[in-house]
Amino acid sequence: MGLNSTPSSERVQIGFFGKRNAGKSSIVNKITNQKMSLVSEVKGTTTDPVIKTMEILPLGPVVIIDTPGLDDVGELGEMRVKRTSEILDRVDIAVVVIDVNEIIELDEENISLLNKDLEIKNYESDQSTDFIKSDSDKINNSDLKLKYKDADFEKEKELIALLEKKKVPYIIVLNKIENYENIIKAKLDDIRSFFKETGIATQNISLIPASALSETGIHEIKEEIAHLIPDKHSYPLVSDLIEENDTIILVIPIDSAAPKGRIILPQQMVLREVLDKKAIAICVQPENLVATIANLKEKPKLVITDSQAFGEVKDMVPEDIYLTSFSILMARHKGILTETYKGIKSIDSLKNGDKILISEGCTHHRQCDDIGTVKIPNWLKKYTGLDLHFEFSSGAGYPENLNEYALIIHCGGCMLGDKQVQARIKKAYNAGVNVTNYGIAIAYMKGILDKAVSVVPEIS
Repeated sequence: MGLNSTPSSERVQIGFFGKRNAGKSSIVNKITNQKMSLVSEVKGTTTDPVIKTMEILPLGPVVIIDTPGLDDVGELGEMRVKRTSEILDRVDIAVVVIDVNEIIELDEENISLLNKDLEIKNYESDQSTDFIKSDSDKINNSDLKLKYKDADFEKEKELIALLEKKKVPYIIVLNKIENYENIIKAKLDDIRSFFKETGIATQNISLIPASALSETGIHEIKEEIAHLIPDKHSYPLVSDLIEENDTIILVIPIDSAAPKGRIILPQQMVLREVLDKKAIAICVQPENLVATIANLKEKPKLVITDSQAFGEVKDMVPEDIYLTSFSILMARHKGILTETYKGIKSIDSLKNGDKILISEGCTHHRQCDDIGTVKIPNWLKKYTGLDLHFEFSSGAGYPENLNEYALIIHCGGCMLGDKQVQARIKKAYNAGVNVTNYGIAIAYMKGILDKAVSVVPEIS
């Protein structure tokens, strides 16, 4: 990631959901103006979530997620549906796509009557005198109602119920209206009433008629999504903790685990915030920290270190200089710091044979001295003196059953969206399992947790 690009974890995550052949992928392709997803008349063309990072006006930097059909069948289909439900934990906005032909009976007679009704109403709105209506016995001077199919809407009901439970804002796109666009647009209130009466949706429904074929409604979908885009963060990483011209030292170990030729994402993000604040950033390795502090005319405001260097750095930083870590700041940024801080004391309640889950949001290549799979387990066993058992998860993978764990230690979550990280923490607490963060756990085991969080007002 360059300093000017937006990481995918910081972008608005927009998921497209619906049954097979509802036209999700076609709508996605029109919105993105790309052939992002395969399109076919054959049901189930999208077999796994298709994820694309891009910039879309007027939405800005986003992640678009096209999901498999909610009604996918068979053993593989069930696995795909499960993957789709997991996507709900990461999306900020959901677009539910429904094929109009699946819910409305639009035979030729019905279309003819509805069109005639619309013609009369359009004529009446333009006339100052009464108009003698034809076919009055059928139209009867009132709105004709759409005929609805006796279809199974259980999948849509389940999806929308989950969205409402998880407080994910959503819109419903009524797709494939190209043959009866005027009718559908004129009868939107009737369709909204039908959705509420049948329990498909209970909230005030944002319903957009659309056609990927004629490109009707595509602009309206983008505009409505733009209105739903949430304020992504309550807390920045560090910019509210520092002032212009403050000196901030970033301790960045360049060891075997460091990526070649670049620094990792949390370090980039913190560095950018420091520069945006017009503070002074100094990047050093641990062995240069003492000399750097000594050579400064004025003491630094804050030292931010890689968590795994806490053991080296803690004695190098004077008591009157704030010290914290990239991981702790990232937990704050993701909205999980308070919960992971509360969970740390459970380390002292561990027993022999307890199982610990160490979870990372990225899928980097494991080194022989990897922080998650090697260093933290060793530090924890040394600190507790116990025979502990460890399991590991990485990337999008996260165990379904958490009840078997005595403690979960999670990374800062820089590669995961806010909602995805928060959903993991909530899932752990719902299972009665305490969860903490890499930086908090290491600072606690090194005996400097109070100092490591003293710069953070919501903890200190």
